[in-house]
Amino acid sequence: MSKNMYKAHKKWIEEGLGGDQRGDRWSEFAYLKVHLALSGAMSVTFFMELQIPGKPLMEVAADFRKLSLLSLGRTFVLRTKIERIEYSDNRVHLQWKNDYKDADYTGSTFDYAIIAVPFTVVRQWRLPEIDPTMTNAVKNVAYKTACKVALEYSERFWEKFENPIYGSCSTATDIPGIATICYPPYNLNTTGRASIIGTYIVGSLNHEISRIITMSEEEHVQYTLDAVSEIHGEETRNLYTGNYARKCWSLDAFAAGGWADPLPGQHELYIPEYFKVHKNSE
Repeated sequence: MSKNMYKAHKKWIEEGLGGDQRGDRWSEFAYLKVHLALSGAMSVTFFMELQIPGKPLMEVAADFRKLSLLSLGRTFVLRTKIERIEYSDNRVHLQWKNDYKDADYTGSTFDYAIIAVPFTVVRQWRLPEIDPTMTNAVKNVAYKTACKVALEYSERFWEKFENPIYGSCSTATDIPGIATICYPPYNLNTTGRASIIGTYIVGSLNHEISRIITMSEEEHVQYTLDAVSEIHGEETRNLYTGNYARKCWSLDAFAAGGWADPLPGQHELYIPEYFKVHKNSE
C-alpha cells in the first residue's frame, strides 16, 4: 500500500481480505465479527465506541485520496454556480444565474461536459434523465464533513511544557465539538507567533458537527479558545493574538461536505458508472 496506493485499492476491491469477501463489502464491524471472530459483546462494544456505523474497512487501512489535473486552455468563467444541465440535439446546455434573485437563467452550450463537482452540490442541480444507477450514485454516495478552527498565539507555549509537544494532532479531548487539537510540525523551538488547530472534528454521522455548525463563526472561535485554555491552562489565554481562521466544509457552497466516503458496497456498485458518458456528460 505504501508503494502503490492505487494498486492496493484495486486489489482490495477485487479480492477483499484474504479472499473472504470483495473488499468493498467489508466494514469495521464485519472485520471484527467475521475475520477476527470476536465475541458478540466485545465486537458490539468496540463498534459502538467507534461511533461510525458502516465505515468501510478500506478507509481504516488508508486515507485514500486521488488528484487529477487537466489542462483547460484559456477560457474560464469563474465564480459561477451551475444549477441546471439540459441535454438536447446531442449537446449539453449548462445554465446558471448571474444573481440568485434573477428569475431567468443564462448559460452556454457545449458538445461535452466533464462534471468535476462533488455530488453534494450536484444533488441540488436539475439534471436530464440519466441511468438510474448513476442517479442513485449522485443521490446516495456518502460524504464526510469536518470543521477546523485555527488560533494564533504570540508564542509556542505548547513546546515549553515539561513534556513539550512538537507537532502532530496529539491532543484528543472529550470536550463536545473539539475532538482533536493539532500543533505545527515546522519551525520547532523558534520564537514569534504560531498557530494551532484548536479543534479538528470529523464525521458524517457525527451529531457534534451538526451542533457546531449552528454556531456563528465568532461563537465557534470563542468556544474553541475556551477549550484550549481549559486543557492547556488559563495563562495561555493571554497569549492569544485574536487572529483565527474557521473552516466548516458543509458550510462551503462549492463543496457542501468534506470528501466522499462511500459506504460498503457503494464503490463496487457505482465506480463503473463514473467511467461512462451520460448524455454527453462525464
